[in-house]
Amino acid sequence: NFNQFGKLFVVPTDGQVYAQPLYVFNLTIPGKGVHNVVYIATEHDTVYACDADNGVVLWQVSLLKAGETPSDNRGCSQITPEIGITATPVIDRNAGLNGTIYVAPMSKDSSGNYFQRLHALDLVTGAEQSGSPVDVSASYPGSGAQ
Repeated sequence: NFNQFGKLFVVPTDGQVYAQPLYVFNLTIPGKGVHNVVYIATEHDTVYACDADNGVVLWQVSLLKAGETPSDNRGCSQITPEIGITATPVIDRNAGLNGTIYVAPMSKDSSGNYFQRLHALDLVTGAEQSGSPVDVSASYPGSGAQ
């Protein structure tokens, strides 16, 4: 109803949000009932699942491994001070037991090594699905400079 369109609530997060929030309706969460859920991913490499009707956080999970932090801004003045999850995640309600949200955060370790991993999280619990995460890597011929 366009007469009721507008902000419903604010969910405090641990980082900036550039990825589009994603919505799943009528998700059964054991012990918590049936919820409409909005998933929020931050530049601090955290994913939140919130009740889409009232903003209550149902779960949140950090995708940082021990000893890692979100990437620095890598000279990008538009996304600063850190780069974590910038791309919008993808949801597949038919993958896994309860459906899966796929997320690709960026991080770095204290030695300056950068990482990107593809995580597959259970929609209901936020737990990693079997085989998740997977390192994202690439190679190219030459130095890459033109």
